[in-house]
Amino acid sequence: MYYDPLLFEYQKKPFRIVILENGIHFVFHDLCRIPGFRAMTGTHVTAQPVYYRIWHPSGSVRVRLLPRNSVDDVLCRMRHNPKYAAGEYPFSRWLSEEVYPALYERPDCQKFIPRAPWEKQKESPQTEKSSKTEEKETIKDMFLTQFAFMLLTGILDSMPVVFVSDDGKMEKSGHDR
Repeated sequence: MYYDPLLFEYQKKPFRIVILENGIHFVFHDLCRIPGFRAMTGTHVTAQPVYYRIWHPSGSVRVRLLPRNSVDDVLCRMRHNPKYAAGEYPFSRWLSEEVYPALYERPDCQKFIPRAPWEKQKESPQTEKSSKTEEKETIKDMFLTQFAFMLLTGILDSMPVVFVSDDGKMEKSGHDR
């Protein structure tokens, strides 16, 4: 079995990306064309090398793949190394402006879009309605508790109060000033 790579072009050379069930992976050989990338991967890639067969015009070829997070880690290290920073910037910009947006438009890549950890996944409309109803009930209970406290302590005896029923009718009670 082999995988079909997605082909992009960076500096007039093919750049292959493979979508696996666990994420976006880059072909290591293509990444090594970036000045300094190979030197940085030796010390900064902690992930085990992964090899897959991908389609090639001459048949299938066995290639080493790097997951996206490893590539991002190496690029971050390159950014802070003055020797390699000049090669990293155009490549990172190309990834963020062309490659990632094109990948995220694909239906099979929607699940790989980075999200902030505190961001909730979109809830179903039924769940949203029930949570809004619960919130309204909580506010109503809190209001009724405060109102009961004011009645018991006599605070309302000196204030005009307007009651609004569920059907929208307004009734005045209390002392008029």
